[in-house]
This record gives sequence, structure tokens and C-alpha cells, in this order.
Amino acid sequence: MRRALPAVVTATAATILTLALPATASAATNGPIHFGYSSVINPDGTGEGSIPSRGLYSDFLSFSPDGMNTLYRSQESTEPNAPTTLVIDNAQYTAPRTLVDSAELGVSYVSTSAWSPDGEWIAFRSFATDGSRDIGLIKPDGTDLTMLTVPSHLDIFSVSWLPDSSGVVYTRSPGVGDYELCTTTVATDGTDCVDLPGGQEYFFDHARVSPDGTTVLLTSQTSVDPETGSVYDLVRVDIDGTNLVNLTENEAGNQTTSSAWSPDGTAIAFSRYDGLWTMDADGGNATRLSTANGDNVAWQPVS
Repeated sequence: MRRALPAVVTATAATILTLALPATASAATNGPIHFGYSSVINPDGTGEGSIPSRGLYSDFLSFSPDGMNTLYRSQESTEPNAPTTLVIDNAQYTAPRTLVDSAELGVSYVSTSAWSPDGEWIAFRSFATDGSRDIGLIKPDGTDLTMLTVPSHLDIFSVSWLPDSSGVVYTRSPGVGDYELCTTTVATDGTDCVDLPGGQEYFFDHARVSPDGTTVLLTSQTSVDPETGSVYDLVRVDIDGTNLVNLTENEAGNQTTSSAWSPDGTAIAFSRYDGLWTMDADGGNATRLSTANGDNVAWQPVS
């Protein structure tokens, strides 16, 4: 069962949730791509510019389904073990509001987060002081904070959503060299996992479910070379964990650490050491849009 907690921002009491399966979110069109810590560009490579800074340090940027609001992690101190927060802001980054504070939640820090496609929930990952890693759910207004039941002391990585908002998708590692793609259903709190390719050369993170729900983007450590360094690629797998395809095939020492589907599902934006790139959904037509830092990729939907 879920562990209900006091809400961090506006709720005054914990609530045990019984959720109905939401309807699929309506389709959106492709707006600008936000990347790095303060950059934005149009999908055709025009209009590259800067946006207001999101504070001292911020990452894991994502958008609300209507594109009107942003969600990101923030840390305002460089001190060891400094608290981290999940912040909701408008698309102009001028009205930040703390949604979850790791210190108030009683955990070491909070990490990746994602808005449900129906806009009703935000899922996030937290790290407890005892080493366990959990997935939390919270309403965008800060109410109804609860924790999904996932096995403790497992390596749980970035969270994403099924397009009908019925479940949270993530990768986890039940043991050294073993990786699974998992879905935890929000209404029942049940979890189903499928195996991903194992072995020390693989590491899977940054799950991004396609808008049609059939495939998942993952960043993967595809090779390790003591002389040239690790290679991190963008790979795509079917939602059942089969048909893994390497979309980037980076050279030695290169990395792809961030990606985002276009809101209409026809294209992918991704980072490399040499900048921000886009490609078609099938991996073709790779094009570099910018030489600026391409991390923290988020593709803004326009309703």
C-alpha cells in the first residue's frame, strides 16, 4: 500500500488516495526546446536565445501538459548535503514556487520528476537517509502527497508516465548488472517489471515514454573503455522491454545524458558533448541545432 505523508506546501493533513484511471491527455503541438540552464531554441534551429536563470543550480526540467508551467529540481547551496527542492514555475521562469522540499520531507534529496499527461499529478524520486529510494506523488498545488510502494534499497532511476496517466514508468536495478523497466499503476499501486539487457556494460536511466505509449527512450552506458572513457548512448525499447535500438551510436568518450520526445511524438531532442541535437522518431535525420550545453532537455508543448 502507499505511504501517505503530510503535504509539503499547502495541505495540512495526509490523505490516503483512491485514484480513478484518468483519460488520455489531448495532443499538443511542438513548441520551443529548452536546454542547458538558460537556453531555448526553435525545433528548426532558429531563434536561439537565453531565458531567465532558474537559480544557483537546477536540472531535470519538464513541462506541464499545456506548456504553461515548468517543473524542475533546484539547489540553492553548494554545501555538502544541502537540501534540494522541486519547483513549479511559469514558462517564463518568473514565478517559482516550492512544491517539495527534501528537508521538510525528511529525505536526503529529491531528484527527477515528471508531470502526468492529464496534469493531475507529479511523480518524483526521493532518496532517504537509509539509502532507500522511493517514488512520490503529489498534486501540482502541493496537496495529497503520498509515496508509491516500491521495493526499498533498490536503485530506482528517472520517472516518466504512461500517456493515459495510469502508471509511472521507471528503470531500476535489483542487482549489480541487472536492469528492469517497471510500471507502477497509480490506482492499484501494483508494479510490473520486464528485464532489460544485463551485463556490466549496460546502465539504463532517464526513461522517457513516447506520447503514444509504445516505446521508451533511455540513456544507456553501452561500453566502457579504460583509455577513452565510457560511452553513453540514447536507446529506444518497446514498452515491454524488447527491440532495443541504439539511436546515437556515439564514439568513444561521448555521452548522451538527456532527451525529450516532441509533444506530437514525431521527433526526439537529445544532448551530446557537442551540443543539442534532434532526430526523427525512428532515429533518422539527426541534426545539430546548437553547440551550447545540451543537458536538461525539455520540449515545450503548445496547446
